[in-house]
Amino acid sequence: MSLTPKPLITVLARTILAALGAIFLGAVLFVGFYDLHDFRPYAGRIEAVYESMEPEERQPPPNVQRFIWKVDGHIVDTFAASRLLSEMRGQMNMGSWHYHSLMWDLMLHFHFDKQQRLALYCHYLPHENGVGFSAAARACFGKQPHELADEQLATLVAIGRSPGANSTTRHPEHLERIKLRLLEASKSQ
Repeated sequence: MSLTPKPLITVLARTILAALGAIFLGAVLFVGFYDLHDFRPYAGRIEAVYESMEPEERQPPPNVQRFIWKVDGHIVDTFAASRLLSEMRGQMNMGSWHYHSLMWDLMLHFHFDKQQRLALYCHYLPHENGVGFSAAARACFGKQPHELADEQLATLVAIGRSPGANSTTRHPEHLERIKLRLLEASKSQ
């Protein structure tokens, strides 16, 4: 029986695959460790926030869901994660906050479904008189969220992005520009 040397490409491919497997395993272990030690202690409190919401906040109406997923869908989880992190963990230095915010964004995907994450976004959306999408609809338009037209939804989302810069009373011209962009985005997708 003769031993033939393996081609260099085979050895190289196996080495690369082993390294990629080790990196993947390390990432899975890291995320699992973070989940167990840095997120799960707060998961019950996050669930309690969700459960304490009014039914209309827990289940945003179809018009609100459609509009928000079209124009702000890319930031729903990041926004909810950052608000929850600030509420649950309190003050921390900027580097730690960015790290934990990124990880909480990931953890929200693992622990909460799409509907729950949207409800958390709506619950924490700021407006000039406080927080909450339903409260904003009542304060700005005297309506329930399911009664809002797209233009009104765009107004609330624009204010939620930056209540000071997109104020209906202090910067109506800026609010109007942002609202038009949001309406355009909602129709183009």
